[in-house]
Amino acid sequence: MSNYSKIAVIIGVIIFLEAVLIFFLLFNKKSTPSAIVTLTKGQEIAIPNSNVKVTLQEKFTPDANCNDCISTTTILVKVGNEVKTVEYTCGGFSGECTTSQEVGGVKIDIIDSENKDTIRIKVKKQ
Repeated sequence: MSNYSKIAVIIGVIIFLEAVLIFFLLFNKKSTPSAIVTLTKGQEIAIPNSNVKVTLQEKFTPDANCNDCISTTTILVKVGNEVKTVEYTCGGFSGECTTSQEVGGVKIDIIDSENKDTIRIKVKKQ
């Protein structure tokens, strides 16, 4: 076998291995499960199949006649040993809402604000 043939075989093997690697990187992604839970004020909820616990600490909704007031929702999030209080706001002069926060690689979205003591959230590991 000539040197050119050996080089061609080596290049062919390298190209084949790169193609296999790209295939596995593109098509072997594991989906990250998410959970939707309902939180009631003061109750700690453990998210299934994770090391995440969440507690609805406070939910304030101002009077409907107040056009520039801000509603706030405060959640205590525990991810392993990390503990953080996150605040979601909506309203004020700008009318902007914060409905998503990230703590310790976990994204927490408020889906619905059911009543003054209950919310629904979606928790997803990033």
